[in-house]
Amino acid sequence: MEIDDRFVAATPEGVSLEFVLAGLGSRFLAVFLDLLIQAAAIAVIVLALVKGIGFSTPARLYVTTGAISLVGVLLILGYFVLFESLNAGRTPGKAMTGLRVVRVTGGPVGVRASLLRNVVRLVDWLPSLYAVGAILILVTRNHQRLGDMLAGTLVVRERTAVSRLATGTAWNHQAQWLPPELSHWDVTNVSTPELDVVNRFLVGRAGYSPEARGRLASDLASRLWPRVAGPTGPMDPEAFLEAIVLVKSVRG
Repeated sequence: MEIDDRFVAATPEGVSLEFVLAGLGSRFLAVFLDLLIQAAAIAVIVLALVKGIGFSTPARLYVTTGAISLVGVLLILGYFVLFESLNAGRTPGKAMTGLRVVRVTGGPVGVRASLLRNVVRLVDWLPSLYAVGAILILVTRNHQRLGDMLAGTLVVRERTAVSRLATGTAWNHQAQWLPPELSHWDVTNVSTPELDVVNRFLVGRAGYSPEARGRLASDLASRLWPRVAGPTGPMDPEAFLEAIVLVKSVRG
């Protein structure tokens, strides 16, 4: 930890990734936006159930009330788990505020971790208005609520995550432009897990021996070369990997 809101994740490969931790304000805004979306979805579903089943008899009242309760629970929980596990840790609210959920190892959050952190969200809401969760975010070293601590996750600022190159300078993954020679590249087929592996190599390459560094770079480049459209000739493996990260960061 370099300053209060930064976290350095030690990856299984023995390299380090540096993240800027999300604070209470941005996390609260993201949750608020997600709740608005959930409320709108629940309202539409409730109206459909009431119209389709109705309350005309006690049996219909029981069925409609039970269906509304079940749909509400599944939507509230499933919403977070679905988006976090399938959209690189980003719910719509987090995406709008530039946040995402990651594992403490720097890797993507999976279904199991997302489910655990969101089931425990019920405790974080106690006694009201997210009080427990807010207090824990403010006082814990890594800005984690209870669900994050149990699931081994962090909420980070996606737009300001930086890595360290071998030269010791900062490599900003969120560049806003592309040089002409990369403007026609298409990296759509490079997945988020593959990009994570590339990032881990780039930030930790200074720690490898020259032989291991060259071998890893060549292996990664050869695996990703068929997935990238645009390169017109042979490239240095590390330069190729850096170009993938740059294009991906600009185009998403």
